Amino acid sequence: MLLGYVLLVAVNSDQHWRGLGTAIRLTDLIVMIGPLLEVGLLPECGRFEVRKAIDVVVRPWVARCGSVEATELLAEVGVLVCGFQTSEEIVTTNPRC
Repeated sequence: MLLGYVLLVAVNSDQHWRGLGTAIRLTDLIVMIGPLLEVGLLPECGRFEVRKAIDVVVRPWVARCGSVEATELLAEVGVLVCGFQTSEEIVTTNPRC
C-alpha cells in the first residue's frame, strides 16, 4: 500500500453521478447531495462548494475497497478516475526511478 495515495475522481455529467452512485452502491444518496444542500453539482463551482459532503460519502467506500479496487470499479461504470502520487512517492516506490 502506498502512503499518501490519492484517488482522483472526475464527475462531469449526470451519467458520471449515476455511475459513482452505482459503484459505491449509494445512488440515492449521491443523487440527493445537490438538492439537499441546494447546490447544482454539474458546474465545477457547485461540486467545489459541497466537496466535503461528497467526500463524506465516497471516502469510507474507497477505504473499504482499497484504492486499486475502487479505481477499477469506478472505471467499469464510466467514472473518470486515476491515482495520484507526489514526485517523492513515485521516486521512492517505483523501481524504474
